[in-house]
Amino acid sequence: MDWLPVLSAYVIWAPSDGEVTLYLDARSPDLDAQLLRSMIASVCTLLADGRQYASIALMEDGVESPPGAVPVAGALELLQRLGLEPPTLTEDPEELVEHARWAKQIVDALQSAIDRAAFEAAPRPALNHDSLVTVRIPTFGSVDLLVERAIPSVLAGVHQNIELLVCSDGPQPHARAAVEAIEDSRVRYLELDERPTYPSRKESFWQVAGTYPVNRLLDEARGEIIAPLDHDDGFTYGHIQRLMEELMQGGDFVYGQAMTEYPLGDWRLLGSAPLRYGEIVHATVMYTSRLRHMRYDPYAWLLDEPGDWNMWRRMQATGASVRHVPEPVAVHFKERSSIGGEQRDPADVLADLAGDLLGTPARELLTVSSRERGVRLA
Repeated sequence: MDWLPVLSAYVIWAPSDGEVTLYLDARSPDLDAQLLRSMIASVCTLLADGRQYASIALMEDGVESPPGAVPVAGALELLQRLGLEPPTLTEDPEELVEHARWAKQIVDALQSAIDRAAFEAAPRPALNHDSLVTVRIPTFGSVDLLVERAIPSVLAGVHQNIELLVCSDGPQPHARAAVEAIEDSRVRYLELDERPTYPSRKESFWQVAGTYPVNRLLDEARGEIIAPLDHDDGFTYGHIQRLMEELMQGGDFVYGQAMTEYPLGDWRLLGSAPLRYGEIVHATVMYTSRLRHMRYDPYAWLLDEPGDWNMWRRMQATGASVRHVPEPVAVHFKERSSIGGEQRDPADVLADLAGDLLGTPARELLTVSSRERGVRLA
């Protein structure tokens, strides 16, 4: 999102008369140069849609900025310098959501290429029965179940070489005090400086709540293996040991079954192969450091996907070896109980999505220019 709005505005709106060139600074890139070239070329082709577009140059290592080149801070400044006024994206909810989902498809395709390349370049960790496992738990609100159920289920497990990281989704003195009171050096508490802005629609909020603290936890994770857990669920005694066995046999990603409580109070085993939506529980997953680079998508709600499922789907798309253990390895309480309610008119749902689009950081997707719908830059 640092460069896509600028590139899209240039490809779509700049005159292709040879009088202007956009220089993209790719010196000392974080990505492989060939991958970067391929990504930019594919995006330009998509945005141009068969039309000619103005000249673009990629400045790679050893290349100096051309004489007279003027840096631009973003798409708005670029268009102002070129004297262009593209059409403004309308306020119509359907148009806004359609545009954001279109832009997100582009972003997701680019991220998928990055994730696959990073996975393929990462060495397979040399795992053994004493490998360090990072268990990461996001939390917010009451911490009763966190300290009474989730954390004890991890600390009491058969595998003891762990780091247990807890991150609050914003400042919570009571959470800090409760976690730091646990006398175990393997437990560490973190918190975000402020609560992020989540979508207000109940379903959308449920899909991505906790995304930001989870990503902070992944930034801090040191283990060769990562094991997710929600703050109101629990591991079985042999959870880590059993899933580790599958990873030690060559898997990159493994998931088991969860004893799952449903809203009406009935319990069922949930989790089956092949990997598919609705048949995998967050707390039953474990993966190796080959997938450490991947982060949860805070905008997954725009695709009507829970953030954890979105993550697992993208992990499989990297080419990771996915294994399933048909045994219960976790206890998952009150599946989907927080989002029950009446059916709503689709038009109302669309209006809610558009409102959340404008009221959350997802609005940055509207800064990607579309020839058909325009752009929203201010």
